[in-house]
Amino acid sequence: MISVIVPAHNEETVIVQCLESLLNGAPPSELEIIVSCNGCTDKTAKIARGFGAPVRVLETDKPSKIVALNAGDEVACSDLRFYIDADVVIGFNSIRQMAVALERGDGLVAYPEVHINFKATSWLVWAYYKVWTQLPYNRTGVGTGVYALSREGRKRFSVFPDVIADDGFVRALFQADERIRVKGAYSTVRPPANLWSLIKTNTRSRLGGYQLLELFPDMPVLDAKSFREILGFLMKSPLLWLCMPVYVFVNWFTRLRARKQHKSVKQFHWERDESRRVKTHSE
Repeated sequence: MISVIVPAHNEETVIVQCLESLLNGAPPSELEIIVSCNGCTDKTAKIARGFGAPVRVLETDKPSKIVALNAGDEVACSDLRFYIDADVVIGFNSIRQMAVALERGDGLVAYPEVHINFKATSWLVWAYYKVWTQLPYNRTGVGTGVYALSREGRKRFSVFPDVIADDGFVRALFQADERIRVKGAYSTVRPPANLWSLIKTNTRSRLGGYQLLELFPDMPVLDAKSFREILGFLMKSPLLWLCMPVYVFVNWFTRLRARKQHKSVKQFHWERDESRRVKTHSE
């Protein structure tokens, strides 16, 4: 049995595609999907319930991803846990491959390969991700919206703490050789549609890192790397040179925004990217 927890806050436009992909080819005896609705005011819960078993729906009034993750963990039947954002598409075959790798002991936390769907995305966003996806840091065991923990891996912590970056918290608990990217398993994500949406998303991510450093000063929140090392890598790739100004600007500007927001992180307002939550089903 594999337990998949999908935190969902007003995800009626994307939840069908997420669940259909997970369920395609999945024997009911091998999979349980827990859609943990938090603060939903739309039809997310109703749509998810329409799938029937093995989909279960939880509901909480508080709009909090962390609350949703912990609620899902409380009722999950399997020690093998997958955590998947509702706007990510990943098939059951990829889930199974990751589960097999974890059960085999290849690692304690697993990520799929990431396919980025650039449909309806601006050139500036494409240029940013063209660089981002080629960085060594992002090619060695980091995922986007999906991560899985083995039985032993899940024992590294009790509950998810109240943080912005749950994925950053989990990643920091494991050494590089304990994290694996499973070849042949892949998820598909849609990047922000425009530059401003990208900036908001990246600001939230960077702010999450600052918060983790403040709350857990002894935790290696990020792998050691420097901006000089990144530029050195990029300079060796002439095909990326035209994209470099976009990447550098986004990193510089989001750093400034995150530092400013960090001063009032207790009043943090989640800047969700609505540009990639377009309608994907007909009612």
